[in-house]
Amino acid sequence: MRRLGEQKWVEPTAGLAAHALEGGKFLRPQLFFLILASYDAHSIWTPTYYDVALSIEWIHTYSLIHDDLPCMDDDDFRRGKPTLHRLADEAQALLVGDALLTAAFHLLSRAETLSAERRLALIQELSFAAGGSQLIAGQVRDLQGPIHQNSVNEILHTHVLKTGALFGAVAAMAALCVGTKNLASQVDEFRNWGRDFGILYQLIDDFQDRDGVTKLLDVQNVRSEINHRMESLRDRARALGWSADEILERFESLLWTN
Repeated sequence: MRRLGEQKWVEPTAGLAAHALEGGKFLRPQLFFLILASYDAHSIWTPTYYDVALSIEWIHTYSLIHDDLPCMDDDDFRRGKPTLHRLADEAQALLVGDALLTAAFHLLSRAETLSAERRLALIQELSFAAGGSQLIAGQVRDLQGPIHQNSVNEILHTHVLKTGALFGAVAAMAALCVGTKNLASQVDEFRNWGRDFGILYQLIDDFQDRDGVTKLLDVQNVRSEINHRMESLRDRARALGWSADEILERFESLLWTN
């Protein structure tokens, strides 16, 4: 929460932002650090990389705050606590989301131990994933409801955008931050891996909630699809040079965390 304090936001914005961040799994930052650690486990724990990881989490949290608003999903609870528009009001919740969205890019812009070129690449990656053709497009499809829920492919396409885009950015941003190897030629592969990781995560969430694709497929088929995608991710991670055993076991435990 120290980074929030450094933003010097007025109350109740700062307090509400802290409330929104509490209780999260921080899955995206964890994935970011896990990928970095597979290349350089000793030099990644720096303020710069914490800022990169936080920028990702702040974008994710902003999207949840806005998703919960009465004009969107109109949810009363998030992570077992009242949503911000219930805790305060809709206008305050909207502003907290806006503050986290914009502050995320401020964090990336000041990551001074990275070159200006690399900072720009990180900002471009995250802003595209969070933009109108990706994360927001997924939310638009979600709001349109039944017309995008009548086939497995339609549901998976929504998952690609609403969940997969940000996970794709996480993996691509990790590749951009690795200093020990030149991974520039592999950024697209990392992004695709992260996107598919996000789809897998959403499929598991559907499976646990008996929602999404589980409304169209029986439980055994969904479980088979999950296992197939997990094995594919394992193989592709090994091909990218990650230490597959320990790190992928960690991925699996994160995926199945409620």
